[in-house]
Amino acid sequence: MKVLVVPYSYPNKHYRYRAIFIEDQVKAISKITENNIYVLGAVPVSLKEVFSKGFSALGRYEINQDNVSGTILFYLAFPKLRKFNRYMRYILNKFLMNKFMKKYGKMDIIHIHNADAGKIAVWIKKIYGIPYCITEHSSSFNQKLKVSEIKYYQSIYENSSYNIAVSEVFSKTLSNIFQLNFHYIPNVTNTNIFVPKSLKNRDGFRFINVANLTKNKNQKLLIQSFAKVFSNHLDVKLLIIGQGEEYLNLNREIQRLNVSKQVVLYGSANRKEVVSELQKSDILVLSSNSETFGVVIIEAMSCGLPVLSTKSGGPESIIKNEKLGILVEKNDINLLSSALLSIKEKEYDKKYIRKYCIEKFSNIMISNKLNNIYEKMKNEN
Repeated sequence: MKVLVVPYSYPNKHYRYRAIFIEDQVKAISKITENNIYVLGAVPVSLKEVFSKGFSALGRYEINQDNVSGTILFYLAFPKLRKFNRYMRYILNKFLMNKFMKKYGKMDIIHIHNADAGKIAVWIKKIYGIPYCITEHSSSFNQKLKVSEIKYYQSIYENSSYNIAVSEVFSKTLSNIFQLNFHYIPNVTNTNIFVPKSLKNRDGFRFINVANLTKNKNQKLLIQSFAKVFSNHLDVKLLIIGQGEEYLNLNREIQRLNVSKQVVLYGSANRKEVVSELQKSDILVLSSNSETFGVVIIEAMSCGLPVLSTKSGGPESIIKNEKLGILVEKNDINLLSSALLSIKEKEYDKKYIRKYCIEKFSNIMISNKLNNIYEKMKNEN
């Protein structure tokens, strides 16, 4: 079967880990199933990114690795011109698609990631008769949408053969908005890369947070909660991995609370570094206000780590029992600080956590679920 994946974003030479969960899923499907997988799509690049990386941030990015081939075309998106940028994506995708079909022939299935990239799929279905499915990741649906936005997405979802959301809560949210069925299929993690490691030679106890430094990820609350209960315990540490606009504010908060010897802002990290730091840690903590899934949770669990997370949407679909970690209400310093104390004192079975992760989120489990959908779509077409 020939499957074409159209992503809303994709890793590239400048942003190697952007939307990497899509690349992970693509590679997993290509290796575990007998499908021929291609990736194609126009992806917007902001003016800020062009100023930062230069014009090399724009243009074609060829994919030819791990049995996956295709092209991503990065184009300039203008601030506050959402409709225009969306239209440009559609036009560029039509251009890419026509060339692609001439080279590779007709596809059997189109898999769209995010409805923002989905208008091209409606056109493909109309012109070529190819069915499509959509996996939705976008947190924008957790906010109030304009009527015009709902109407735009409605037609894309209605023409889709199968609508997918990456968490149970998110599935319900989308179903309520569009009055359509959305099926829960989570993101994937590579359980061969994220593996446990012994902590026998390390002193002290360490929490770890891996997320962009934004107000939504709410690391300020995490730092405040940590300081409230551990400021006099120098053997307890908190490592925060990530970069973003909140870096200076978070650094000031660390200084204000006098926990600079315990709380470290690591900065950006590649995947190898993230694996290493997870392996050196005891507990993953997420303090987000909103998450459609939470890939780092399953990466940590694959390493055997229990998780403390706010009830922010996605984590509720992952942390299903007390053997895996603790869920608390979001944006509450008292609840989070109390949970930090509680989870530190609790004994967890790393083998159980990893086994659970493999059974629910491994490459083979998710690939088989998607392949079943592809087969059903092809047979019904």
